[in-house]
Amino acid sequence: DNSFNVVDWSGTATSYTSSGMTNGTIYYFAVSAKNRDGESAKSTSANGYPSKKPTVPTWIGLSHSDGSLDLSWNASTSNGDAVTYTIYQSLTDGGFTNAVWTGTSLAHSFTDLSNGVTYYYKIKATNRDGDLGLSATISGYPSKKPDVPADLAIRGHGDGTIDLSWGVTADNGDALTYY
Repeated sequence: DNSFNVVDWSGTATSYTSSGMTNGTIYYFAVSAKNRDGESAKSTSANGYPSKKPTVPTWIGLSHSDGSLDLSWNASTSNGDAVTYTIYQSLTDGGFTNAVWTGTSLAHSFTDLSNGVTYYYKIKATNRDGDLGLSATISGYPSKKPDVPADLAIRGHGDGTIDLSWGVTADNGDALTYY
């Protein structure tokens, strides 16, 4: 596109801030110089688009399965620029310095986790302008069905009763609620 909006600006500085622009819209610029003998030809053009830091992501949810946690979040407002997400993991609700994933999708699965161990997560959205900080914390722990109770035995009987017993079974990461 060879059409340019003319900005009536006079000064001898070698920089200018154009304002009132729409984030994400590409703008083209050229500059010329002027003295008492006339105006130069336009420079080669340059283009760019304004943007600002993306909003902090909010969690949609966390689901679990055997050895894994699946996290999902809402998209950050990109404000005109591509957004990259970084997830931080901790074993406590604090000290989120361990970045464990970076990408552009709105969901991620963490595998090879230990059943019954609580994992805490925060996420941030970054673009070329930086980030606005970490999200709220979300936490969860992977687990699976308990093992089958073993060693079922009849321990005795009486008038209208039978006494049973069995061995303790592994809870596999989530407390047993009943047998």
